[in-house]
Amino acid sequence: MLKNLFVFAFIAVLVFSCSSDDSDGDGGGSNCPDLINQTAQGDFRGETFVSPGGTYILAPGGNNGYTCTIYVENRTGGDCVFPIFGNDADPQDSIKFPIDDLSLQTYTFSDTGGDTINFNRVAVENNVPVTTAELAVCGTVTITEHDADADTLTGTITAVGQDGSEINGTFILDLCVF
Repeated sequence: MLKNLFVFAFIAVLVFSCSSDDSDGDGGGSNCPDLINQTAQGDFRGETFVSPGGTYILAPGGNNGYTCTIYVENRTGGDCVFPIFGNDADPQDSIKFPIDDLSLQTYTFSDTGGDTINFNRVAVENNVPVTTAELAVCGTVTITEHDADADTLTGTITAVGQDGSEINGTFILDLCVF
């Protein structure tokens, strides 16, 4: 039951993020900091973090492309589709963004238009998972390597959220198969 609620919350966030039309965005990057050569890290809603990795998965619901998830902390349970960070009562924080395919390329995101980078928090309130998404006002993701044999996707990211969350550095994501 809880997994079904997480699936619904995940799909709702994707729909919400694709329909946002805030005009505060700068069109994709002039206010974003320059990329720093470091493991992806930053500030997630007031808490500093260094990403331990993440996953990429074929987009749910028959959509084209992939959904990439960068973890804000180590996964302690669950699976790659429904990871748990800490315990079930802790907020489940991650950074999500879509890509069209696994080719080497650069994506520029903002909080306007179709796709964006989301600083997602799933918290359980009254036994119901509630997802809130802080959209990035600017962001750039560059896919630098896809290793099909190792099922990994490597790249760089720099993004700043509407409420000040940010991420900057390199990431390696593992393929999530379910």
